Amino acid sequence: MRCPPRSAGPRSPPRCTRHRSVTGRKIRCGHAILDRSHTFIRHVHFGPAGRPGSRRERCPAARTPAPADRGGTWRAAAELFADKGVAATTVRAIASQVGVQSGALYHYFPSKDAIVREVITSYLEELKTRYDSAAPRRLDPRARLRAIVEVSLRTAEESPHATIVYQNELANLRDLPEYRHTKKLADEVQQIWLETIDDGKRAGVFRGDIPSKVFHRFIRDAVWLSIKWRHPDDAYTSEDLTRDCMSIFLDGFAA
Repeated sequence: MRCPPRSAGPRSPPRCTRHRSVTGRKIRCGHAILDRSHTFIRHVHFGPAGRPGSRRERCPAARTPAPADRGGTWRAAAELFADKGVAATTVRAIASQVGVQSGALYHYFPSKDAIVREVITSYLEELKTRYDSAAPRRLDPRARLRAIVEVSLRTAEESPHATIVYQNELANLRDLPEYRHTKKLADEVQQIWLETIDDGKRAGVFRGDIPSKVFHRFIRDAVWLSIKWRHPDDAYTSEDLTRDCMSIFLDGFAA
């Protein structure tokens, strides 16, 4: 965010029209030091009579944005990444979506690639937390698998854009050095599915002649790709989809 410039012409120094002194008295702002994105770093303040003031302060509009806005930034970026693809999305478009100048994004992220990584990593952290809470290993395998499917569908419904980015981009990025933590999370999420399937085989409730990874890929794709055809406002709810998914995969479709 930057303070509005004065309307006197292109060479006029920008002025802050809202800044107030510590006592609450309005003051005028003179020359400002700008960074390369034209975001204010500080103002040299002048008193009411035009004399240079003795206090130099950082303009509130130029302060480092609140950390809480970081989440809003990557969520807005996720919507663009999902709609247009990462390659076609520019930093300027993300800034416009958030409602800030392009340079302000660098307070949060050093690059567009870092935003993509934040989208996927935050999504996986939330997904794993939900799995651990709703689908502990002490559940019987069938109940645990149902809980995993239900959590996955609900997460996709609540975070559709991040879900699409995760599905579309991670395979191409997971082996990059900066994605080490993200890859670890993805592996842990996959392991929760696989150990549930293996536990069911050992308990005799799942078939042993189908490789666990093959069954996992079938049911995983059925769950995650539903984001492309089922909408949150459909009469066919995520609970309906959970029930039918479990019925088809565990009980079959034959009459």
